[in-house]
Amino acid sequence: MKTNLGKDFYLCDLQYEGLFCYQRKNGYGFTTDAVLLANFIQDCENKRLVEFCSGSGVISILVNAKKKPKEIYCVEIQKELADMNEKSLEFNKIKNIKVICDSLENFASCINDKFDVVLANPPYYKVGAGRLPVSVEKRLSRFEVKTNIMSLVSSAKKVLNENGKLYLVFLTERENELNNVLSENGLKVIRKQYVRPKATEGSHIFLVEAGLNYDGEEKLLPDIIVTNADGSETEQIKEIYGRKPT
Repeated sequence: MKTNLGKDFYLCDLQYEGLFCYQRKNGYGFTTDAVLLANFIQDCENKRLVEFCSGSGVISILVNAKKKPKEIYCVEIQKELADMNEKSLEFNKIKNIKVICDSLENFASCINDKFDVVLANPPYYKVGAGRLPVSVEKRLSRFEVKTNIMSLVSSAKKVLNENGKLYLVFLTERENELNNVLSENGLKVIRKQYVRPKATEGSHIFLVEAGLNYDGEEKLLPDIIVTNADGSETEQIKEIYGRKPT
């Protein structure tokens, strides 16, 4: 359900416990990736979280409702998106999420607090990997213009506590690069799960949980299949969204 609020924004139903979020009609909108990451994250109850590249705050709002953390900081460099996040928090009467409009690097260098979990749905594409969108909002959300995966992971390392965890959704084609970046920053993969548009297609994105100072084995979870051959949602996706099974 989408409810128009005027010329530039609409209210989007997150389809979970009556939660909504503001989105800009012609701006960057959240995708299934955000819902998948929010569902993938675990072991957050009563813990301190920070979301990097938080956009309009969809992931943090869902994680807060599903995983019951103590508090969440949302760090977003784009003021318009940070403001939308604030509006959504006010609309949903959420008090334990704080929005910070700042770069990841500056936030990580200046804050004295440590967090149990960092989560992020970062820009997927390197500059030069395709034509940059005309919209600045879409450009910064999709392409590594203001930050990149190395800077994100190193910033996460700075703010995580000794045994903290990092959760990401990222491009499968850049998996080797991400693995190298994690290793360089003392993080090791704990769980990994590939996402495939259809059963007949390969993975385009994957979910990863990495631990700082983790020395256990890596666990590979069964793939997530998004749609059936006819384009309808799989039962797996319906369960993730919390829809009633058919």
